[in-house]
Amino acid sequence: MWHGGSPSFNNGSCWCGADKYCLCTPSLAIEAIIEVSNSEEVSILLVKRKNPPHEYAIPGGFVNVGESVEDARRREVREETNLTITSLEQFHVYSKPDRDNRRHSASVIFKCQVDPKTTPVASDDAKSVVIVTLKNSIKMDLVFDHQLVLKDYTKKYHPSISML
Repeated sequence: MWHGGSPSFNNGSCWCGADKYCLCTPSLAIEAIIEVSNSEEVSILLVKRKNPPHEYAIPGGFVNVGESVEDARRREVREETNLTITSLEQFHVYSKPDRDNRRHSASVIFKCQVDPKTTPVASDDAKSVVIVTLKNSIKMDLVFDHQLVLKDYTKKYHPSISML
């Protein structure tokens, strides 16, 4: 039996079994930081969301039941951007209860590269796809905790870029 809500956080995820035992956990999500080759500066791909909140986001979404985070990452990137992932590296997990105002979620962040033969095209719940420099991405209206994610990412992979 499915129950929405949680005693500690609005709109949590709870599953109750036939034995009446309920397990309430954060929703599991993935996000894919996709660097785009650019000879001058490091650029990344972001999506403008169709659904609220409507700001820009790192491509990603929720993991389906029966799906690994790696498979969810491939599916979400393909659905939102039409791009095919060729390599990935797990970067970090973000799980603060207030990181997403819709519900408590834990997100596995991946650093990804895509097949250069594929072209980004917005689809599914992405209204548009944009390529921006990593430095400029922090100045944009980003959803959830994506500014923090990109600041941390920059510190790890591109420490010479100032994110002030």
